[in-house]
Amino acid sequence: MNNVRENQMNTTTEVAQQGFRLSKLFWIGLGLFVVGVAPLLLIILFASLGFGDPNPNPVGPALLAVATFWPSIGLIMTGWRTSKRHRRKSENSTNAS
Repeated sequence: MNNVRENQMNTTTEVAQQGFRLSKLFWIGLGLFVVGVAPLLLIILFASLGFGDPNPNPVGPALLAVATFWPSIGLIMTGWRTSKRHRRKSENSTNAS
């Protein structure tokens, strides 16, 4: 009986030590978001601080932000869901055995 209890405790600690890992889709989406939106945000920040042109016309960075924003949000949400499902599945499989 003690052997079974020790085995269950060991598997529970192993799952807790692994932690919550985010899927590759999440990280790809986050990278796409940063690469797509950062140029526009930097131009807005520099214009508000008085560096460079006070009235910039960032058409290129704005189009990049528009083209990458929603796909990156979709990838982030899909990656988050995938990670949560994987975590639940691994927790359920360790609790069942």
